[in-house]
Amino acid sequence: MKNFYYFLTFISAFCNAQYDYFPKDQSPYKDGIENYYKDFHKIIVEKGLQSCSNIDEMYNFKVLISPDATIKFVKDADEKNILENKCAFDLAREVAKYQTGWTPAIINGEKKAAIAHFIIYPDDLFEKYKEGYDSSKSYILPDYEGGINEFRKKVSNAIDLSRFNWKGKFRIVTRFVVERDGSLSNIVLEESSGLKEFDEMVIKSIKKIKNKWTPGKIHSRPVRSHMKFPLTFSME
Repeated sequence: MKNFYYFLTFISAFCNAQYDYFPKDQSPYKDGIENYYKDFHKIIVEKGLQSCSNIDEMYNFKVLISPDATIKFVKDADEKNILENKCAFDLAREVAKYQTGWTPAIINGEKKAAIAHFIIYPDDLFEKYKEGYDSSKSYILPDYEGGINEFRKKVSNAIDLSRFNWKGKFRIVTRFVVERDGSLSNIVLEESSGLKEFDEMVIKSIKKIKNKWTPGKIHSRPVRSHMKFPLTFSME
């Protein structure tokens, strides 16, 4: 499951900037991620929930786990993703109502509210479910020709730093979706440089990269994948 913390996908009152993502070395569910999916399958059977007619549906389900181990659903701003995976989206939320194994994050020795996410691929969670199932075992991350560093290099080369008179290091973080055909969509800013003009130039630079990605896959089927893309700059 650790790979999923790199890519990435809020009841309306919350936004990602207010909360950390769940620490990679901690499990957001009692007895581990495999137990999350075991409980998921058990609830499907007990409640007589219906499977999804489209076996390609997959949803990156996010919850905010509070210090008292209660949860709130995290709003997904990607309406296209919800519409294309509505059954998986609804199923994840329905099952979550009955799950009781949520475990709060421990950050700096204290229980803290943090966002956890789980890949919901319904086709694996009904009749095909097997003991010990973990969605990360069947998920392959998107890839760029030459690797992510080649993509980062192309983006950086398209940015004109000479237009700015800054000193020191700073970071900017964007998120985007790698579509099933390898194209990019929903390119948005997550962490600003503090200068709108520079932020906009970074977004435009990403959009200029025409080479397509190899999409993420589950069981060899292409799926839409949310990616987090940080860039660090050093200016003398």
